[in-house]
Amino acid sequence: MLFIRKLKHMRLLYKKSLITFEKLNASVQSWLGHAKHADNYGLRCRILTSKIQSGFLKPLFQKGT
Repeated sequence: MLFIRKLKHMRLLYKKSLITFEKLNASVQSWLGHAKHADNYGLRCRILTSKIQSGFLKPLFQKGT
């Protein structure tokens, strides 16, 4: 999926301090807003749950640490 590739790239940029937390978070929120226009609630939940459980989105939940 294109979003997953983009998210991986943005996460790498965030780890290298090349983008801010706000930019990373805005990208995730933007995709969620875009995805809401389709009937894909289950898909959104599966993607985000798998990425949260794997620690991939850990920076989104540890802002300021």
